[in-house]
Amino acid sequence: HVGGGSMEEDKDRNVQLLKDFFNSLLKCKVILTGKTEIHVTLRNTIFYKSWNLCQIALENGFSCTNTQAFPLNTFSEFGYIPIRTKGATQKRTAPSSRDSTLYVFHRINNP
Repeated sequence: HVGGGSMEEDKDRNVQLLKDFFNSLLKCKVILTGKTEIHVTLRNTIFYKSWNLCQIALENGFSCTNTQAFPLNTFSEFGYIPIRTKGATQKRTAPSSRDSTLYVFHRINNP
């Protein structure tokens, strides 16, 4: 997440970040072999759904093979807490991760 708000330009920057992320994975030898899973978690809001995460992954050589509710309790045990990406200057609490989805991706045509 690059921060910002829920404006179209913020969406565009985050979509580009995801495209660059999946594209960069193609350069990692460990990703191109074996059964490596890529996990991405997004909140379930109209804004995040508008990014079309699974389509971005597909266009960059990855298939969404599973989705599940974000395991918040498991991550909390390791100290995970949601934070604002724009820093503490906003003085607002971070949104909850309770209704987030964990997406699992695998490389298409794994050699």
